[in-house]
Amino acid sequence: METADVVVIGGGIVGTTITYHLAKAGAGKVVLCERKTIGSGTSSMSGAMCGQQAEMTDTIAKLAVRARDIYDNFSDVIGGDCGFFKYGILNLFNAMDLAEQAAARARKNGSAARAITLDEAKDYYPEANLEGAGAALLYGETGNVDAYRTMQSFVAGARSYGAEIREFTPVTHIHAKNGRIERLETPGGSIVPGKVVLACGPWSHKVARSAGLRLPIQPSQVGVSFYRQPPDFYDRPPVFSVELAIIPWHNKHFRVLCDRRDPLVKIEPDPTNAVPPQWMVDWTTEVIERRLPKMKRGRFQGAYQTCYDDTPDLKPLLGYIAGYENLFLDCGWSGRGFKFSVALGEYNAKWIMEGKTELDLAPWLASRFLGA
Repeated sequence: METADVVVIGGGIVGTTITYHLAKAGAGKVVLCERKTIGSGTSSMSGAMCGQQAEMTDTIAKLAVRARDIYDNFSDVIGGDCGFFKYGILNLFNAMDLAEQAAARARKNGSAARAITLDEAKDYYPEANLEGAGAALLYGETGNVDAYRTMQSFVAGARSYGAEIREFTPVTHIHAKNGRIERLETPGGSIVPGKVVLACGPWSHKVARSAGLRLPIQPSQVGVSFYRQPPDFYDRPPVFSVELAIIPWHNKHFRVLCDRRDPLVKIEPDPTNAVPPQWMVDWTTEVIERRLPKMKRGRFQGAYQTCYDDTPDLKPLLGYIAGYENLFLDCGWSGRGFKFSVALGEYNAKWIMEGKTELDLAPWLASRFLGA
């Protein structure tokens, strides 16, 4: 029977970053098991924003800034190419004092954020319709990355450090006994793990169930629509965070996320129909044509349905839990994996190996739901 020091379940942005850092840190035999191909789940469908916004604690805010810095220096820090669209993120506010307060909170932890007037916002993004706003907030040194290229770069790095990346290798059953994960079943045979990292997003609760573990994760519906920009559209559009996130993409396209959770629709992570409901497509089209009027001459290019792995408080499940001494959870990110995982990976690898973390991540600890 095969053995491994660490088995990572899930080949999205969370699983690939952890695998990379475990292998780099010399964690022994590290095996990543992905049920299909790297990035074939919800990670590849992500808008992959790397914001620097103010977060719930100083530690968490600084992690967002650290992640952006890694993306900005990706070839030197990780190797490969993350395809950074460093065009900024532009948010609208009702009044200047609100924008200034948000900018001050973000700057406290290192974010390059500034409140700007509507005239300044129009200069920065000439295509934007700013109606209804009183001011804007600009994160000028950030934006979004190419999700697929980012994950593939982490995989290449992990392999260079000796990790084994096994695609088309779902973990079909987890055998737990006497407070430990004793064996993992895959189509290729059984693996006896030293430690297990559960990082498969909206599939995590299904995989955990075979070990008798009930995770408080509910996949919720997200629609993603693509639009082709007209030829004369602005060449460096920022992420425009208004009613929806309007995200620049390759070859003069936009990717628009409909994740307003109103209504929140619970779905299965493997839908029989990957087409989003018509109301989602209608809503993204209405918003993009109103907020970017020139897009009335653009073209709708299709849409698909994906999902977030939501917890009851929309915060992730991190760390070890009672009753499963060698199981580490890193799931429930609700669509924010790219914002934090590249910064957390190094810390989480050390946490997995040593059983404790130096970071204050109290709002994210899995023990808030599942015991210490």
